[in-house]
Amino acid sequence: MWRLARGRELYCGPDGVWRGAGPGDRFTRLRGYAAFDQLAPLLRAGIHTHEQLLELLPGAGPVLDALYEAGLAETSENDSPVTGIVHLDGDGPPADALARILGEHPGIEMRRTAVDEVAVAAADVVVSVAGRLPDSRWLLLDDWCARHGTARHLVLVEGDRFVIGPFGVPGQSAGYRDLRGRRLAAGAADELQALWAHLEEDDRGRDAWWPPDAAIAAGYAARDVLAHLRGEIAPGRLHQVECLPGEPVPVAHPVLPLPPTAVIA
Repeated sequence: MWRLARGRELYCGPDGVWRGAGPGDRFTRLRGYAAFDQLAPLLRAGIHTHEQLLELLPGAGPVLDALYEAGLAETSENDSPVTGIVHLDGDGPPADALARILGEHPGIEMRRTAVDEVAVAAADVVVSVAGRLPDSRWLLLDDWCARHGTARHLVLVEGDRFVIGPFGVPGQSAGYRDLRGRRLAAGAADELQALWAHLEEDDRGRDAWWPPDAAIAAGYAARDVLAHLRGEIAPGRLHQVECLPGEPVPVAHPVLPLPPTAVIA
């Protein structure tokens, strides 16, 4: 089916010349075709094939090609179906929001049962969400994902902020073990390991804290999961996104896989 490309508009300007408008205040004046007033609503509807459009508007072939080349029109044949199994590991507002977003895609099967190696092997993506770092458990999950080629995303509260990613694809991009190893190499390793052990073993009197804007994490995670399931490269595969509540712009920190020879406990 042919349709207007996402984020584009086709309309007649005040001077009687038709225009195509796109993101970033980009405007294209469209001339040389007299039936834009008939073509535009057909493209907005997005329910006709190329052949059907030519039956309705026999002279539209060249202008359809031009609109396509200009990025103003697209065909749904370019859409990759979104299918796969996503296992949601954890809870909290980001997990609930992510489940709602991914639940809008009928081809995605969402699972929220306990995660073991069998569950990891059956999933296409595991998304781990935690209000406190479960270090040893996340290491185990990372090893299972690596063993079975399962992609994995991370959402975590870190002190007074929350972080998303990186989106780890075994053999292609960094996972939790890589992220952890680089933090240990860059900081006070003994202190970090002691803190992580404390966070995992002693949560008495503490509830998981999620700032009000933590729903942002669901959007970032959904973007990467959907891209991966479409067979595309996830935008978050090389970064961890850090969000500090109250700050207007998140910060992306590069995260690369550790060299094969690096061994960091």
